[in-house]
Amino acid sequence: MAGVGETIKQRRAQLGLTQKELAARVGISRQYLAEIETGRRKPTLNTLERLFFALGLSLQVKTEEAPHA
Repeated sequence: MAGVGETIKQRRAQLGLTQKELAARVGISRQYLAEIETGRRKPTLNTLERLFFALGLSLQVKTEEAPHA
């Protein structure tokens, strides 16, 4: 299974967007996007939402239920 950064990188390539173009669309630096795509940085949830929206991807957040006492 591809990580978040790899998913973003693959979808960006499918859409023919450069890092600079995608970064400008979501209001982050190209360097920050490069670090996300390579796994060196984890994006904030807000940034992740903006990236996925700009790429037409669905963001589904899984949460674990606390065990019942």
